[in-house]
Amino acid sequence: MDSDFAQPVLPTVLVVLGNYRQSDFIADALHSIKNQSYPYFKCVVVDDNSADGSAETIVQLLEALDDERFSFTQTSENSGQMAAMLHGLAQTDDGDFVAFMDADDFWREDYLLCHVAMHLNIVQPVAVTSSNMFITDGNKQVQGAFRSARNVRRIAARTLDVAVLFNRGSLLERFDYPFDLDGQLIVDVEPGWIWSATSGMVFRRAAVEACVPDHPESIPICADAFLVQAAHMLGGTLWIQQPLGYYRVHGDNGFSKGRLTGLSGLSGNTRPDVQMAIEAELAAWVDRARTVLDNKHRYREILRRRKVVALRAREPQWLYRTVASVFKRYLGVRDWLKRKRY
Repeated sequence: MDSDFAQPVLPTVLVVLGNYRQSDFIADALHSIKNQSYPYFKCVVVDDNSADGSAETIVQLLEALDDERFSFTQTSENSGQMAAMLHGLAQTDDGDFVAFMDADDFWREDYLLCHVAMHLNIVQPVAVTSSNMFITDGNKQVQGAFRSARNVRRIAARTLDVAVLFNRGSLLERFDYPFDLDGQLIVDVEPGWIWSATSGMVFRRAAVEACVPDHPESIPICADAFLVQAAHMLGGTLWIQQPLGYYRVHGDNGFSKGRLTGLSGLSGNTRPDVQMAIEAELAAWVDRARTVLDNKHRYREILRRRKVVALRAREPQWLYRTVASVFKRYLGVRDWLKRKRY
């Protein structure tokens, strides 16, 4: 064997851990990153100018961790989640993949390994992977899962098995194979909300850098709602049904302050001004990215979908509900006839 032959190198993941007034929880987040079975990462901890002593807590925790993969930075003023995420991204050029994490959440030990395996699948590269998450309360008591696959099943999705990547001689052979790992490829340009939350997403860095909004400060919360939709339009999603992280609901969350009640899942509300800003930034981004999207044959499809949404918004609601009800009854009768036939 030629000893001078350079072996393939696994990619580095940049973890951007965003903190704003989460000094009570950030220790769990840091330790869950430190304990990752996939060792090829660098973590930038960003404090968005918190006033609760978070900066001092973070410095002490990092000194205790004593790990050169971790670094700390603080914004000069409180600028909101999106700006803080981009601030962390700008601290280093390392990392072909980027995992954003909120300081009140934490990960399973194989979180990065599973997401990297999905990104390295041999069928189709994607812009973003998103995994299911368990929901916990402030004391880390598990309440249920963040999202089921029901929304994924409504759209074109292809199931991928990445076990081949862990075979002898393959890229990930040195790691234990997560036996329950499988993913669903989703390429529909605007499938509705099919993802989990910020701490359940890993992006290709090139996709993030191509999807930067014009005015990051206009999205102080729910930054994932812009970033993941833009990235998905650019390059598709792989959905991982297995929960790989924990989303903590503690009453001071930016999006969801409610409790898990059942069928409707985890409830939450985006502030109207933030929702308008996200929609405006997405529309502006689609116009800016027209050339790239057109090359991927996605631009016309996006415009067509948006025209349908705009027309539907102008329709009388009673008419839309009536048509939807009639169509639902038709589907019910059709399914009944099929069952009778067979």
